Amino acid sequence: MYRLRCTARLLTRLKVAPEREPIETGTLLGDWYANLVHVGRTPLVLCVSDRTLLPVVLRAQDLRSIVPRLAERVGQVLRAIGAPADAIDRELAAMKDATICRTASRRVLGSMTDFVFMMTAYTKGELNADDALVELAVWLAEAP
Repeated sequence: MYRLRCTARLLTRLKVAPEREPIETGTLLGDWYANLVHVGRTPLVLCVSDRTLLPVVLRAQDLRSIVPRLAERVGQVLRAIGAPADAIDRELAAMKDATICRTASRRVLGSMTDFVFMMTAYTKGELNADDALVELAVWLAEAP
């Protein structure tokens, strides 16, 4: 189980009340922060691990399924950057359930702002395909 820490904008779109006393995170990547962003006319959800600042990008449709879609995309990004298969399997098993909470770290939110600026400069084609979003996340992950 992990905490999905959503910005106020995303919480409003999710129509979910955040947990007040969240559970402890049982994943190696820690809490995940999520924000609704627009790159051009494309609405996306940018998610960032609080421990590693690993970015993951999802399409902003069907937000009710964000928890399983985030876990699936984390697996895709981890495979793309060459993480060991057994570590990916353990992380995905720990990400089966999530508690939705408010954000708590200005450091992570600042990094997310930088990622959004970088996303607007990303010019490798359309951001509608899942493969393109995985490529974008890997490109963002290479940022210092």
